[in-house]
Amino acid sequence: MNGARIATRKIRSLRKHPVAHVSCRASSRATSWFLHDPSPNRLRSRAPLMASVGFAVGFAGLGLLWHVDTVHADSIRSPTKPLPADTPNFDYLREAAASHFVYDDPGIQRFDSIVVPSNFPAEDFIASAFVHLDTHTWSLFSIFDGHNGPLTSSWLSDNLIPAIVGGLADLFSRQPPLFDEAEHTSLDSETTLRLKPPPHEDIDGALKAAFLRVDDDIVNWAVERAFASPSKANAVNLLLPAQSGSCALVGFFDSASKKLRVAVTGDSRAILGRRVDGGLYEVHVLSFDQNAHNPAEDERMSKEHPGETIMANGRVLGWGMSRAFGDATYKWSLEIQKRLHEEYLGDRIPSKVKTPPYFTAEPEITTTDIRPGDFLVMGSDGLWDCLTNEEVVGLVGLWKDTHDMVPKETMSSPSEGTSSHHHMIASDFTIDAPYDQNKVVDRDSLPVILQEDKTVMYPWWRATKKFVNVDANVAAHLARNALGGADQDLTLGLLTMTPPRSRRYRDDLSAVVVFFKDDLDHSRPEE
Repeated sequence: MNGARIATRKIRSLRKHPVAHVSCRASSRATSWFLHDPSPNRLRSRAPLMASVGFAVGFAGLGLLWHVDTVHADSIRSPTKPLPADTPNFDYLREAAASHFVYDDPGIQRFDSIVVPSNFPAEDFIASAFVHLDTHTWSLFSIFDGHNGPLTSSWLSDNLIPAIVGGLADLFSRQPPLFDEAEHTSLDSETTLRLKPPPHEDIDGALKAAFLRVDDDIVNWAVERAFASPSKANAVNLLLPAQSGSCALVGFFDSASKKLRVAVTGDSRAILGRRVDGGLYEVHVLSFDQNAHNPAEDERMSKEHPGETIMANGRVLGWGMSRAFGDATYKWSLEIQKRLHEEYLGDRIPSKVKTPPYFTAEPEITTTDIRPGDFLVMGSDGLWDCLTNEEVVGLVGLWKDTHDMVPKETMSSPSEGTSSHHHMIASDFTIDAPYDQNKVVDRDSLPVILQEDKTVMYPWWRATKKFVNVDANVAAHLARNALGGADQDLTLGLLTMTPPRSRRYRDDLSAVVVFFKDDLDHSRPEE
């Protein structure tokens, strides 16, 4: 695969500056990347099975922290024998979930994440990043929902956020510096360099350019490399991410402007919850699914391909989404596909492919001003097939109203002489209350104004929605209630089912929940 090219691109704005520190630890379970301040012991993690790669660079006087998590298919274990009804074992939910507590960050207090596979290997991946600048922080969160295999989504989990940060670094580095004229009349060693923020439309442009540049690498640069070699094996390897596909959902929060941007390619979704008077939570939809049910997407594709039947029976050329990374069969020219078929073990051109390209990776972007106490929920379509926007906000609101945001065991100060940006608990931190049938939560009891329920999975399971609030990890809380809720036998049945049959009853499900600070300042928990 052509990851080296992206690896070069993602730091091209930084590469002229010296690397200060590099460290590595390996594991077969998950992958983390950290670009951080080179101070000793800068980062603490309580997740012994996480792997990390750390390195530090500086550009324009800015210090950075980089962090990416990927939860792989083997992080979930199906039970090997029937489980007693009175002692349900949800270890696989615990193993698939992680809670992250972010210190010294002016905007983010905590975020939880989970990936619950249905396919094998799993096709959903998640990634996150924190870029700590001298005066503020960029926080990025992402979900990649793959299809036709995990190769595109896995590749994106390693490469898209670095490409975005590189593009943003390029953009911000071109801005003129700002100085406090009351304290400094010239640049000196004690001056904190601040850059004038770029126009908002330029930031959106940088996000779109990063998405399109990465997809161009996957689809077009890879086929150029393949044609430059006579080797069929080399071509097949280079084109693996191009011949799979993936949706992408990225949230970018700038703590200086207090603005959250959400960029979506495909049918993953982001929503925001906000408490209002009366104890209820408002629902703000931050992305709109790009699929056959989106009139704007139908209009766009009809104009681009007049006379062709693109959307039918709720599908787009047989697929669920109308925009995606990869899926090169719907992007390469007919000439390229003909040559691949004849010379490089490529597939036959589908009869419905007449005037490619059909799909695009260009995202739609929304911008939201964040208020203290807001929370962001990002999920693949496996979540939204089961729960409505209002149910998800109501469930997170219910959880938030009954749990401590920062558990006591994470409140301890770092060791003497160290400073910690990030604290994570990846296991043994899920169930914090037993099932109690007397504490079942009816749908109508959620702290939100409900809308019509048009989700498809509970009717398919012949089940009625009843919810529980038993998880200390809010992403696991959402996953549990998406997959049966108070009906623990249904939940166990769904999770015990193995692929490929499991795919008929549930999709891969991934969720990220981000809690913004109540004060949105630089404070730490009391020590």
